[in-house]
Amino acid sequence: MFNSVIIAYRNRPQCLKALLRSLLLASSKAKDPYEVIISDLKSTSSSRNVFKNYEQTPLNLKVLSNKYSGHFWKSKALNNAARHAKGEFLTMIDVDSVVNHNFFSSTESFFSDKKNRKTKLAYRVFYLSPIVSRIVHKKSAKFDSNFLDKHIWNKKNTYSKARERYTGRESFLCNIAKSQHKIVMKDAALGNSHFTMKKKFYMDIGGYDERFIGHGLEDLDFNLRLWRHLHSGTLRPELEHAIFHLSHNKEGDWFTNSMRIQNRKIYRENKRKHKVFIPMGKDWGVF
Repeated sequence: MFNSVIIAYRNRPQCLKALLRSLLLASSKAKDPYEVIISDLKSTSSSRNVFKNYEQTPLNLKVLSNKYSGHFWKSKALNNAARHAKGEFLTMIDVDSVVNHNFFSSTESFFSDKKNRKTKLAYRVFYLSPIVSRIVHKKSAKFDSNFLDKHIWNKKNTYSKARERYTGRESFLCNIAKSQHKIVMKDAALGNSHFTMKKKFYMDIGGYDERFIGHGLEDLDFNLRLWRHLHSGTLRPELEHAIFHLSHNKEGDWFTNSMRIQNRKIYRENKRKHKVFIPMGKDWGVF
């Protein structure tokens, strides 16, 4: 498989250093071709210096300069990079993340396995605690595989997983008592912006909805449209293909109160302008 890793980015150099460092470590175990595309949204010189440090490495890094400015237009940045990607597969990763050192090799193994032939989208994302996140940031340019094992990979079961939203399991939930839903879904982790899938499927549904300006709920919308479009196959977590999301606040959870406020703000703005309409979950609170 040819894997194109895509990162929408604007001026978070400390996060970028950690992510690119982890991808470089993972590249040493990659057997199949890959590329890393940074879809840049008008970054400053400090970020461009980080890009330059990785230009002559095996990471096969490409920096795509977008021709628009203003808001952090994540959905448009990702779609632009997808159109330029050479890979048969696309992997989307937020910049405030790191990958384990088996990232490329485990992804290759997963999609080459016959039993996973019908899998349309796969990943598992863990949310790191604030303490571990600070350690990663501190060592952002120098950590090695042993560091990842010690502080992250060997402790992955202690971190919170992203909630599953739209997956292959959803088709049979209607026949299971609601009280059992949480138990059935507890080990699944799909539904946000960290995933690997075939470029063809991504393009078939038009990628992210570019009417989402900013960051918030565009991932939920994408997963819903993907699930409705595919009708067959599965969207499932893949245990070894792990991405670790760094925490930026004391709460440390993946869905904090500040995120709720931001998501509600984006939703209200989109609704007011008659831009985007997606189903509202009962557990989202009042919008």
